[in-house]
Amino acid sequence: MTTKELEHQVAGHKGVQTDDSGELVYKPALPTEIAFYEHVAQNADSLGQLRPFMPVCYGKLTLQGEQDGEGGVREVADTGSESIVLENLTYGYLHPSVLDAKLGTVLYDENATEEKKARMIKKAAETTTGQVGLRLTGCQPSQSYISTPRQFGYDLKVADMPAALARFFPLPSDTIQEYIDPSAQPSTATSTSDPSFTEPTLEPKSYSSHAIPLPLLSRLLSTLLARLEKLRSALDTAEIRAVGASLLVIYESDPTRLAECFTALDQGRVKWKEDAEIDPDADSDEEDDDEETPLPISLHLIDFAHTFARPGEGPDPGVLMGLDKFTELVRGRLEDVRKAQDGSEEDGGEEREAKKAKTG
Repeated sequence: MTTKELEHQVAGHKGVQTDDSGELVYKPALPTEIAFYEHVAQNADSLGQLRPFMPVCYGKLTLQGEQDGEGGVREVADTGSESIVLENLTYGYLHPSVLDAKLGTVLYDENATEEKKARMIKKAAETTTGQVGLRLTGCQPSQSYISTPRQFGYDLKVADMPAALARFFPLPSDTIQEYIDPSAQPSTATSTSDPSFTEPTLEPKSYSSHAIPLPLLSRLLSTLLARLEKLRSALDTAEIRAVGASLLVIYESDPTRLAECFTALDQGRVKWKEDAEIDPDADSDEEDDDEETPLPISLHLIDFAHTFARPGEGPDPGVLMGLDKFTELVRGRLEDVRKAQDGSEEDGGEEREAKKAKTG
């Protein structure tokens, strides 16, 4: 088996690999994360309601050997490290856009040292994590020129979060500015002695002419809102404490392919996980074709290294707070799209009236 680095990883620790087919990923995992996947898979309790929003888990792997230069395999020392085998959530997408957002207000688990707790409390207070339970940790639109590095989420203020989401769901006419990391700007410490010196600035580039038409973008966001409501219901009954868990949003950003995905969903050829059923009378060739068609947009919970079941303690309030904030942002973005649609219709109407006047 040969593997390669996962192409569309936008946040989290490095080391996630994918197989040659692209259908599976191998992620280094702590025993707690493996145990949480196993618990959810084996139980029909309230945690089972999270299954439709989690990657399918196929088990775990332990490294037994490495290939040597002559094509043979040599044994390696047992390090005790394991990897979890998961479905590749971006498989099947032609041009996937991927967003990762950390949920919750707490950045340390119950086993953390007092020193780490103090450090993480300070870190949360300095970011949107401590204020709204949500931090945008990574964003990779298919338009790769829209640069959104990890530091962007740390620098972000709550008031700027709607504009940040616009980077991931741009209107066709939006102008998106390139993010400039403040730490990357030239130092001016030695320039103050020269009164004629002009402080250097880094002018952000801007990009426009994005591809997704407004009607498709509107439906995309409406679909995401419906999935967020279902996830909210599932988390509302899940008695867990999740530290470092993330929301992962993936959508097809090629307009033609996106329309095909919606058609497949409308016709029942692709289904949400909770609705998927095996039809013994289905044509096998048709099934094979549909396996290559992904959902137009998908919403997931990932990263459970510090997630624990806590029966009797109720849902995680910080996670719910963050999810509610993200839902609010998506709802606001949908309103922006609908206003843009109304404006386009008005402009189109004025153009038609002008043409009539000329021909009259």
